[in-house]
Amino acid sequence: PALVVATGGLSIPKMGATGFAYDLARKFGLAVLAPRPALVPLTLGKDEMLFQSLSGVSADVVARVGAVKFREAALFTHKGLSGPAVLQISSYWTPGEEIGIDFLPQSGSAWLIEAKRKQPRSQLRSVLAHALPARLAEALAERTGVRGELANTPDRMLDHAQRLLSDWRFRPTGTE
Repeated sequence: PALVVATGGLSIPKMGATGFAYDLARKFGLAVLAPRPALVPLTLGKDEMLFQSLSGVSADVVARVGAVKFREAALFTHKGLSGPAVLQISSYWTPGEEIGIDFLPQSGSAWLIEAKRKQPRSQLRSVLAHALPARLAEALAERTGVRGELANTPDRMLDHAQRLLSDWRFRPTGTE
């Protein structure tokens, strides 16, 4: 009453992967969904290549696309992003869609304003370095535009930076 044909998939043609299973399914009149990459690193465009200097840096993040999210490590690579969180979210991402990254998922809703009150002479990069690798903290602080001591930064600017860091949006250019 049932037949299982295990053939593998199309993922690595160099290793002999072919479309045999899809051809066989079509031959028997079965519907075939268009295959697409899953569990793969994502590539970034030139707008996000500032992060190329972070190749090898990883951090615990929440990666999100639509309502789906994964909290695991993300790894910066010379081409884009990888690591468990990104590999998982790649299975739900479709080309052209934005992905959101929460770089500080353990932080509360007003953590940056609170940091300003507790450590007014600190700079954003040093506050971020308490939770993130120093190179990532510096790159993120630079990208938010917050410079100088927190005490001299308006709350609205800190609120904007906090929103950016909790939902950093980017549009991958593709997959590896």
